[in-house]
Amino acid sequence: MTPKRLLQTLSLVVSLSLSALPSFAADRYFAVSTGAWLPHQTSTLSTGLQPITTSYSPGWSLGGVLGKSFDNGLRVESELTYRQAEAKHSSEDQKNLSLMVNVWWEGKNSSPIAPYFGGGFGFGRAHVASPGLIDNTGGGIAYQAGGGFILSQNAFDLDFGYRYFGIKDTTSNIGSVDLEGSSWIIGVRKKF
Repeated sequence: MTPKRLLQTLSLVVSLSLSALPSFAADRYFAVSTGAWLPHQTSTLSTGLQPITTSYSPGWSLGGVLGKSFDNGLRVESELTYRQAEAKHSSEDQKNLSLMVNVWWEGKNSSPIAPYFGGGFGFGRAHVASPGLIDNTGGGIAYQAGGGFILSQNAFDLDFGYRYFGIKDTTSNIGSVDLEGSSWIIGVRKKF
């Protein structure tokens, strides 16, 4: 399946999942988040076919979400997130953009603090830092798993969370490059 076809299929799944579920008691919401992006080291092949490992300084992320929250604690959402980190010992940055479908389960209780966990999948596009003229840009299947807690306020909710994120089989002009890392986020969620 081509990346374009995958993105079209994913968009259709998100649209249908968000519109086909209104028969259940649900609240629609949007959210924005920012946080720290801590990518793992990446390895690429040089022109001499020797693997070169690149480390990264802590970076940042910025994301947006549209979703539905159900009375049973289930949340279904579509997420668009951009992450970037500066490479150590290289002039390039590591950058990635992902479009995800997430499913979270949020604990419901009388306290204003509720834990949640879950994950998602989708499509990601990334550029991994590399030396010289090697271009490590490509796309692949994106995935994430994580959790956190929601602090409910009167007008909005605060989200404090962790995500383990990756893009599998990111293709470049020299083969396959995988990208993985951790994100610590803080977000604001508003029902509408």
